[in-house]
Amino acid sequence: PRFSGAIGSALLNENVVSSTSSVLVRKELFVKVGGFNRRLRSCDDWDLWIRLAHLTTFGFLKEFLVSHYIDGEDRLSFNPRYRAHDLLYMYEKYVKVSGTARGRANIFFKLGHAFYLWNRSRTAAVFFTKSFALHPGKYKALVYLLLCKLPGSSTRNLYYLKRLRSYFRRAFLFKDLTWQKARYGTGH
Repeated sequence: PRFSGAIGSALLNENVVSSTSSVLVRKELFVKVGGFNRRLRSCDDWDLWIRLAHLTTFGFLKEFLVSHYIDGEDRLSFNPRYRAHDLLYMYEKYVKVSGTARGRANIFFKLGHAFYLWNRSRTAAVFFTKSFALHPGKYKALVYLLLCKLPGSSTRNLYYLKRLRSYFRRAFLFKDLTWQKARYGTGH
């Protein structure tokens, strides 16, 4: 767990709470904030966590109590159109006003990714550019910006990007492994 206690400011930058399957909320708090926003299909949990953070603190257990299985990419949260719509909502409602530059860079990157998967490369390029401008260390935004300029479908370009990333991981395994351990505390 990266965050515990009053996590409202962290939530304004990104969804730092795990899957909805692993969260317990008191019913009276859930009712008080109005439950899930039914207009959202992808970021409804993130929206709920922000509203709950105004009323209570969050606690995390280090112990794994839930096993979460994702079957393919047929979930609503993976639909790029819904994701783009909901991320725009989250940006306008929370991040634009209260988020940090890094938080705005994160959401711009996610918006760029959603529009890219939706085959809206021009719109995606705008968001990747904004992300990189706010956080120049986010090289992933620069790579995706270059992908937007390539001809062909986003699916094909992502396939080649994954193959290239796999090649570099194998070629620089020890450097990559050390970097990941330092950053994530794990080797994968």
